[in-house]
Amino acid sequence: MLQKSHLILFLLGLPLAAAADSVTEQIDAGKAAYEAGEYRKAVEELNFAIAEIQEKISEQDRKLLPDPLPGWQAEEAQAQSMAMMGMAGSALNRTYYRESGEQVTIEVVADSPMIQMFAMMLANPMMLQGDPSTKVFRHKGERGLMKHEPGSRDWEATLLLAGGRILVQVTGTGLEDDGPVKAYLDALDLEKLKSRLAH
Repeated sequence: MLQKSHLILFLLGLPLAAAADSVTEQIDAGKAAYEAGEYRKAVEELNFAIAEIQEKISEQDRKLLPDPLPGWQAEEAQAQSMAMMGMAGSALNRTYYRESGEQVTIEVVADSPMIQMFAMMLANPMMLQGDPSTKVFRHKGERGLMKHEPGSRDWEATLLLAGGRILVQVTGTGLEDDGPVKAYLDALDLEKLKSRLAH
């Protein structure tokens, strides 16, 4: 994803659109202000354009999270740039639930320093010897970790994709077994995630 300063320069270089929408209108206004030497106004107009473009990106990213499986309901998918929290990367999440109380949450984080600790554990399974509740497992050819405390109804599956750029975590609560967690992992299109978030 383009850094904000690079994106502003890119927007300034775009040609005027014949049929402008709100984004291209703001780009055109920013370009006109820039050429007139009104730099503060140019930045303001382009910042609005960037915000709208980022919302369009988020709208596309939200579609990467699956619809609820039969018998389940879901909250609206959420997507955000972690730059808003002073961090690099982007994040997606969606929570699924059943009336009987079971709940599963999918979280996807891309290009974030938060991924590094998990990558270290996955690269060196010896680090897990002190935690018998966490086991290495494979899903669709991808290595990951499955965490479950004996006697609990909580499960947590974590995968690392695209050479460590994408972290996928599926957490289940109130579950009899890991079936729903694995079912939602199956429902995720990992190839599409990698193509969209690690390009």
